[in-house]
Amino acid sequence: MQHIRTEDIIIIDIETVSERPSFDGLNEDWKHLWEEKVERQLPEGVTAGGFYPMRAGIMAEFSKIVCISMGYFTKEPQLRMRVKSFYGHEEKMILLGNQPGGYISVLAFWRLQAFYFFKTAGGRFRTAIAQR
Repeated sequence: MQHIRTEDIIIIDIETVSERPSFDGLNEDWKHLWEEKVERQLPEGVTAGGFYPMRAGIMAEFSKIVCISMGYFTKEPQLRMRVKSFYGHEEKMILLGNQPGGYISVLAFWRLQAFYFFKTAGGRFRTAIAQR
C-alpha cells in the first residue's frame, strides 16, 4: 500500500433521512414507485407502507441528505483532527451553501485524487475517506 500523508486525508460521513416522515405522506405516484422498488425486498408479513420507515432513508430516490461531516488533519504544530459539518433540512443548501464555503466548494478546494469507502457491519457504505 502506498504511503499517504495524514494531512492529505479527508474523512466524509453523509447522513440521510426519508424525504417524507411516513409512507402516507407520499403522493400516489411516489407510493406506486416505492411499492415497485421494494416488492422483492419485503420481509414476510411487512407491507410496503410498513417498510418505508425502515428503508426509505437509505434509498436515494426516497431520501435526502441532512448532514455531511468532513474530518481532516492539520499539523499546527502537532497533528490535529478538525471536523466541519454541513447540516439542515434543505439538501440543496447543504450541498451548495448559501455562501462560499458550502460542501461542494470545500470539496473542490481539496482537489481529491482518490476515494476509499468503508462499510458498516450491516454491509452498507457509511464513510468515505478521500485523498488529495
